[in-house]
Amino acid sequence: MLNEKSNESIQNFFQSNEFNKDCYNINKYKEKAKSNEEFQIIEYLNNILKNLIINGCKLDIYSLDNRGNKFSWCSKGEKRGGFDYIPPPKGWKGFGINVLGKYDNGNNDWFGKNGNNNEWAVAYHGIGIKMGTKITLEEVTKCILKEGFKPGNGQAYADDDDERHPGKKIGKGVYCSPDPNVMESYANWAQTNTFINGNCYIMGFMIRVKPEKIRHYKYKNDYWVLNGDISEMRPYRILIKEKNYKEYISNLKINNSKIIIGDKIWCSYIENKLINCQDICGHIYENVLIEAAIVKMDGNILATTNGINFKNGEIQTINELFKVGLISYKASIITIGGKTYRVIHFEKNKLAYLNVIEGGACICKCNTAYIIGKYNRSQRCKVDGIVKYQNVGMCNTVVEDLANELRSYF
Repeated sequence: MLNEKSNESIQNFFQSNEFNKDCYNINKYKEKAKSNEEFQIIEYLNNILKNLIINGCKLDIYSLDNRGNKFSWCSKGEKRGGFDYIPPPKGWKGFGINVLGKYDNGNNDWFGKNGNNNEWAVAYHGIGIKMGTKITLEEVTKCILKEGFKPGNGQAYADDDDERHPGKKIGKGVYCSPDPNVMESYANWAQTNTFINGNCYIMGFMIRVKPEKIRHYKYKNDYWVLNGDISEMRPYRILIKEKNYKEYISNLKINNSKIIIGDKIWCSYIENKLINCQDICGHIYENVLIEAAIVKMDGNILATTNGINFKNGEIQTINELFKVGLISYKASIITIGGKTYRVIHFEKNKLAYLNVIEGGACICKCNTAYIIGKYNRSQRCKVDGIVKYQNVGMCNTVVEDLANELRSYF
């Protein structure tokens, strides 16, 4: 990894019109760098720009604006659009998007940082993609810049009361956050990563959002929802961060020896179809779940890892959820082995996605039984030999795959 130092001469270089016109010819600029380190940083950023942003995302150089490559560092408490502005944390690189003069008949007040009445707030949006999908990080980036943001499937707070608009629900919308750490956490869940010269990168956006359109749950003001026109969210900087997989691999200590109790055949399903398995797209998972269980609707446990110790009434509560759906706050709370989860997505007679601070779970319904898988974001696993952390996409994939396989059986 290169030093984070980025002095004024480097910033001036990336803001120059000469660089805007010819970003490929990096060697001609070596003489402009005052030190070898400066040249290395320029070469490193240019390599990302050329190979990922332009070739990968298929963006024309004129859709970018190198004046936006430099973050606006600020003192604590500085605001944009009436909300606190938090710059991206160490490690993130920015590539400016050509937005000046593009909106509001050329009026750039929305992009200001002087507190004018038309100024919009700064937010972040991380890109996370489930493995097995055909679309890539680069294609998503291109699509967002071309068509704008679109609401996803995980509408965790849609039915909650909107703190900023009393008497209204949050509703379906696009999620973002004023906190760049939330963006990074979400981007890190991506199962589809992008590589340049063997280095892995995660991606996100810095965006401006219309302040009066921001919605959020009372106890989750670091998750903003925009559910109006896509013009209420304007991306102005592509964000890139390198993930150091070499460090992950060198420190890898995966605990893959889970104790599984129950019928021998069903224990084998947990071990070889849930904890370790190959999905329908051919991806190989190792230690992908922290806990798993196969349990009948009448409470008969066919097999479970010893970390799930079902309590009285828990299976009955799951039965009620799939019977009546999410019609009350009480119905959105599920406990598994004494651990309380919140239901964030539900499809009747099929599945439920659950969330807790450190991770989550997936419950898939067969005809007479449930397949349950739990993940923890701090636990390492392997996907196709690459070290990752357990995440929601991988958990949902393996649980849903097994449920589809077993529905014809029970």
